[in-house]
Amino acid sequence: MRVSDADKLLSLGREMHKTSAYSFILLDENQVLATIARCMKNGFAWAGEKDGVVVAGMIGEVTDYWFSKERMAMEYALFATRECRNTRLPFRLLKKYIQWAKEQKVREIMLGASRGFDESDTDKYGRVLERLGFHNAGTFFKMRI
Repeated sequence: MRVSDADKLLSLGREMHKTSAYSFILLDENQVLATIARCMKNGFAWAGEKDGVVVAGMIGEVTDYWFSKERMAMEYALFATRECRNTRLPFRLLKKYIQWAKEQKVREIMLGASRGFDESDTDKYGRVLERLGFHNAGTFFKMRI
């Protein structure tokens, strides 16, 4: 990815935020750009385009476990526009991420499914992840303050 692509991912991030379970939290575009820049430099940042428009993107990093020096790959965001969700592009992004994570010699890859839109999309996403070798490792519980 090029630095100029960060703005394209930011645009996609805006759309993701609006439809996410976190839409009630203020979107700080400087924070988003800083995270994308960090992932571009030291982590994983990929954008998928169709006809020159970014329609899917994924960012993540490697971090230590809180209890060990061993490392895991953590995905911060994977998003595809509604028009792109049923195409192979998000699947290809996941495959690139898995390959990148393996190259980092991590012990595990952590992916979330905390979407705020149609539950059937989350179910489909879970089935895709299972086909790729992932298993469901639990559930998030949240309380707004």
